[in-house]
Amino acid sequence: MLAGNSPIAIASYNDDLAIALLSAARDLDIAVPAAAAIVGADHTVQGQFWKSALTTIDTDFTALVEENLSENLREQLGLPRRRDLARPRFRVIHGETA
Repeated sequence: MLAGNSPIAIASYNDDLAIALLSAARDLDIAVPAAAAIVGADHTVQGQFWKSALTTIDTDFTALVEENLSENLREQLGLPRRRDLARPRFRVIHGETA
């Protein structure tokens, strides 16, 4: 059991590491998400096939790149920055690990 009996949250930099953490939690009999909530990033297929589907963050990389290129081009052309860049680029994919 984790020290202090307080639940913890772990945000992993990708789904592969989050899956390794889930495996370690299982080996150590740590209840996920009751004792340790684990969130990945990437929204990979592997994370969704895990016994408890991984909670993960999906990133719209295409939109991020297009927006960055567009803003860089506007800057090079001396055009003002756009103000309508409020579209969300990240979304939570709710699984069973957080």
